[in-house]
Amino acid sequence: MNENFKIIAVRSVAITFISGLTGSLDVLYITKILKLDSCLLGYLSAVQSAVILSIILFAGWLSDNWGRRRTFLLGTGLTLINPLIMAFAPSWEYVFLVYIIGAAGSSLTAPSLTALYISSMKKSERATKIAYVSSLTTIANAVTPPAGAFIIERMGGLPKMRIIYLIQFVATLIVWIYTLKLKDTEVLNTKKEKMLPEILLEIKGTINVLKENRALWWIWIFTIGSFAYGASNPYWILFAAEAYSSPYIVIGLLSTVYSVTNALTLIPVGRFSDRKGRIRAIRYLRPISYLSFAIFLIGYRFKMSFLYLIPLVVWGLRGIGSACSAPCQSAVNEVVPQEFLGRWQALRTFLVSIAGVPSGILGSLLWSMNPCLPFLFTLLIEIFMRYPIVCFKLPETLT
Repeated sequence: MNENFKIIAVRSVAITFISGLTGSLDVLYITKILKLDSCLLGYLSAVQSAVILSIILFAGWLSDNWGRRRTFLLGTGLTLINPLIMAFAPSWEYVFLVYIIGAAGSSLTAPSLTALYISSMKKSERATKIAYVSSLTTIANAVTPPAGAFIIERMGGLPKMRIIYLIQFVATLIVWIYTLKLKDTEVLNTKKEKMLPEILLEIKGTINVLKENRALWWIWIFTIGSFAYGASNPYWILFAAEAYSSPYIVIGLLSTVYSVTNALTLIPVGRFSDRKGRIRAIRYLRPISYLSFAIFLIGYRFKMSFLYLIPLVVWGLRGIGSACSAPCQSAVNEVVPQEFLGRWQALRTFLVSIAGVPSGILGSLLWSMNPCLPFLFTLLIEIFMRYPIVCFKLPETLT
């Protein structure tokens, strides 16, 4: 087994486990303890996208020229302080600082991680290996959040989450030290001059490669998706807690149900994708996600004794629908040569961030008018804009 693949896989599982220690209650902690107005959640996402937008193109260049390993370690090291800030934050203003640091760190991490990860696998087994790692992370995501939610409730509720954040800091520091074992996989560019012009030229080169491979539609998929999901992503947990009155333990179990259904689906989907095609697998699974949106939007209107459990059904369907992540990740990284992976990841993230700024603000406005509107907006964009592109425009990369 490639050593880089092993390290990245272990890190993915460990970080998923550590993140789950807060029991998926972070949004409730921010709104209830730090007193952030729920309408500002979308603005947090907008700020995050703006920071990514300002850094990501440089990060792609840095990854491909300064070194993927060093760029990755810089990005992940930068975010180590975030759990400490959350643990000691006296008010909601500090949450914006956490989002800014997190966005800067993820901007540096994403291009280098993608390049290190993809280059550690053979194309013929890529989707299956990605599916295996995703299955392991979903198992970790299944176990930790309900346990975390239960522990937090037993400790005294949301105020005790400050202790959990301190534990997260120590754990993420240990994982970061472990990733120091990563090895670079490419010959670095020794030129130090012409940074900005060189970045712009390489972006143009990446776009030309996409044109040659008839893959420009992937840009639309990511940009439209960011605009659609940026409006609703901040509000899933809050809507479940407020519209369905789901208690802490049910909130914690949401990721468990998602993870179980996702894990059971991922590996078969990965194998299907490696045999029959990436795009075909994506096309078959996406409608299941749309069904989850419909149930989430309608379910709370019915007065039932088990109303608080309906989000579990919704998250289960979301887990199945999201199993297309393995073929999607394989396809999107197979449309360019490996030497362009860092820049291709940076370009995608840049365009996603452009769409994410207005969509976060739009989501806040929609939420303030009616909490259902952000989800309805996302669903309509998915059905009438993204899915037709998946069905009729995306090129198959399995040859």
